[in-house]
Amino acid sequence: MGAGKHGSIDSSERVVRLVAQIFNAVDKEGCGLISLEDLKRAIKLRSIAQLFKEVGINIEDLKAFFSTLDDDRSGFVTVDEMIQGLLSMKKSLKELERSIAYLRKVFKQADTDQSGTLTESDFWRTSRVKLSGPTCTQWESKLMKLMKFGQQWTPLLSACIKESQQMR
Repeated sequence: MGAGKHGSIDSSERVVRLVAQIFNAVDKEGCGLISLEDLKRAIKLRSIAQLFKEVGINIEDLKAFFSTLDDDRSGFVTVDEMIQGLLSMKKSLKELERSIAYLRKVFKQADTDQSGTLTESDFWRTSRVKLSGPTCTQWESKLMKLMKFGQQWTPLLSACIKESQQMR
């Protein structure tokens, strides 16, 4: 395997290495399929657990994780499903991290008294400032991206966007 930036193995190569080790450890028949039970056995292996850490994926709910990977709902995961699923998860995590960093930046700017909290007026003042200029569509775009990460964000962000549009 080749080296990525700065001589380290790049993300996709780590994922491929992880998947290869999982399948080598539990797919004894060589059929290219693993079950949830197979994955449970693989996760117990220290070397595979370490590779998951290196890839940056923390598995708290193994059943949900497996279900996410099993695109065709066959009860088995193929090598391709696992590679594509893990790469997709890594991409989503990266987008989420960027969104969180952006929200922290906005929060820090809005928290003028540095109390670590925002009052409702701090929040609306910040959203008016952010939404009243050329950055408006960028701010709304970032909020819309956040919405796809969970329904709990939808009502709050929808209300913020609606309010900002009414203020224009």
